Amino acid sequence: MAIAHVCLGCGAALARIRAIRDPHYRLPIVICPSCGEACVRRVDPILQRWRAFQSLAAALCALLVQVLIVLSLAPATASVVAAVPDIISMQVTDNVFDLLYNQSIPAMVVGVTLPVLTGVWMTIGLGHWRPWLARAIWGLLIAGLLSWDMLWLAFETIGNRLGIVSGVGAEAHLQLAFYDWLLRVLVLFVFLMLTFAGSPLGAVLLKIHARRRTRRWSRRRARLRRRLRGG
Repeated sequence: MAIAHVCLGCGAALARIRAIRDPHYRLPIVICPSCGEACVRRVDPILQRWRAFQSLAAALCALLVQVLIVLSLAPATASVVAAVPDIISMQVTDNVFDLLYNQSIPAMVVGVTLPVLTGVWMTIGLGHWRPWLARAIWGLLIAGLLSWDMLWLAFETIGNRLGIVSGVGAEAHLQLAFYDWLLRVLVLFVFLMLTFAGSPLGAVLLKIHARRRTRRWSRRRARLRRRLRGG
């Protein structure tokens, strides 16, 4: 309901009359029941600024939440992906029962839960993106985080060859780091494939949120109808 709306023809109060959208100009039109004058309903400047402020605040809050999620998931994902080859190399000589039931159980739980949660976030927070595009950008970000040690060894190797930095065995360490990085990229690819397991859960959460939002607006419309009938 408008804050105040007066007919330009007879001065009757039109605030409680519902506006009809013009099919050609898409303007909210109110027909005065007293004189039949057609008036355009304009949004009050105070209300318009308040709605603009609410929209801006909601957008900033959504952006802040997305940044916090990225800052939380990206280091956790990089740490898990980097730890999987180390766990496999440490446990490969042990008994298979020790591999399954002792030290690797927490890592397996985290390694499965984290990509599912990432898939839920991609479905809910990045639903306007194509699924393959979201996974590709996320994979490049994690691969970049996993490449810092290899890049440092590459700079050290270049410095040794140029005589700027003195070091022993930098090239051998760089080769080992490159093989380790390839193994981590393979684990990252499996991680990205597991994120699709969280898409159905994210879709279900979106449907639940949409239903709750629809019910909330239905209750608001019902209360507005009751107020109009009572007035």
